[in-house]
Amino acid sequence: MPPIAQARVNRNAQKLWMTGIAASILHSLYQLQAMQQRESRIVKTVADDKLEGEKIRKERAKLQTQLLQDGCDIILPATGLGLTGFDDGIVGAAGVVSSYLGLKAAWQKTA
Repeated sequence: MPPIAQARVNRNAQKLWMTGIAASILHSLYQLQAMQQRESRIVKTVADDKLEGEKIRKERAKLQTQLLQDGCDIILPATGLGLTGFDDGIVGAAGVVSSYLGLKAAWQKTA
């Protein structure tokens, strides 16, 4: 593949990767807003509602972790596209944090 075509394919891949991560961020933000509305309707004194509140808190923690991971992940294609001025150290640190969060989530699924 000629170098020009390879560069175009790489740029398009990074755009699509960034679009996917942005969609995940928007979805997580929407889910957090919906959870906040559900939580505001819960009566704190009823036993079933206390269980629902605990379930919402656990879901919120997972979504917040996903948002952090997506926030770290989006740095990579954004930097590759020249949209940020981050140096290699920041990009590397973001990759390490994202990898750690993904490993932690996978480990929790098996436990």
